[in-house]
Amino acid sequence: MRTAVCAFSLSLISNFAFADALKDWEQIIALSAGPKGDAQTREQARQLMIQNFEEQQRALQLFIATYPADSHNVEASLRLSHLLAVRCDLEGKPEYYTVAAKILDKLEADPATPPAKLPDVAYSRITLLMHHTPNPDGVQRETLVAYVRKFQKDYPSDHRLANLLAEMASLYDSDPETKRQLLEEALRYAGDDAVKQRINDDFKRLAMLGRPVELKFDSVQGEPIDVTKYRGKVVLVYFFANWARPSVLGLIEVKRIADQFPKNKVQALGISLDKSKEALTATMTKAGIDFPVYFDGKGWESPLARSLGINALPTAWVLDRSGNLRTLNAMNSTEAIITQLMEEK
Repeated sequence: MRTAVCAFSLSLISNFAFADALKDWEQIIALSAGPKGDAQTREQARQLMIQNFEEQQRALQLFIATYPADSHNVEASLRLSHLLAVRCDLEGKPEYYTVAAKILDKLEADPATPPAKLPDVAYSRITLLMHHTPNPDGVQRETLVAYVRKFQKDYPSDHRLANLLAEMASLYDSDPETKRQLLEEALRYAGDDAVKQRINDDFKRLAMLGRPVELKFDSVQGEPIDVTKYRGKVVLVYFFANWARPSVLGLIEVKRIADQFPKNKVQALGISLDKSKEALTATMTKAGIDFPVYFDGKGWESPLARSLGINALPTAWVLDRSGNLRTLNAMNSTEAIITQLMEEK
């Protein structure tokens, strides 16, 4: 009888623990929906986001420590690693990246990690590296490629492989033939319509390389723009949006670069994927933007962006003096490319 009572008591404790874990997991899911509150300024929105991240981080860390045997524990660790990577970018704190990487190290080394979760850990490792090195040098690129190829070898039927290969292709914007081969490989693995669309966008941009770009629009400043009118100039076309923070920082850099060159030699144009004209004009005012900017308020569904195959921000194109697209993304060497094209005969 005593044994039966003990067993019953243990069962009650186990059930209570399960109920608490489920409740705490539901709280984590609720927090991941994003911050609550009505921000009036960009900085208020940023602070609300940071506050929400802090709440998520505390909830995830508490869950991991409290329920080590729960089925959601590995998922909680993966979420925590991703959250720290995002905080690293948002708050400029590289120590968050280090902690995020250590979480993945622990999951990989832990024999208790279910084999079915190992592809998720490997995928998180690759996306963390890509996130941390958006403009990799030669050695960093080789490291990323090695991780993707290992993932391909270990998990050839994983549905995320096409996306990883497409991401790998983005590392070869300066090598169009290799990029094309990688995109063709990615398309063979693609089953998801969104991934197929992304790859087809990449093919669309690749097909435009070395050809004249047709670009006509009325700028947000009210000026009719026709890129053919700039023949004889090198044209820098910058795609950005107020909601994509790295692209806003890049916009300031584009302004700085454009101002370095004579107005009769170089022309900058902006293509905004914003949905709010007020947010766009506020950003332009703050950055001192005086070159023409396109805006239609349709974000990623902008007909202009879709026709050009734009699927990532920021993106910078440079057109030569004949109007031909000479780069798929000039973010890393904009000044050098402009200078080279100015000197071409």
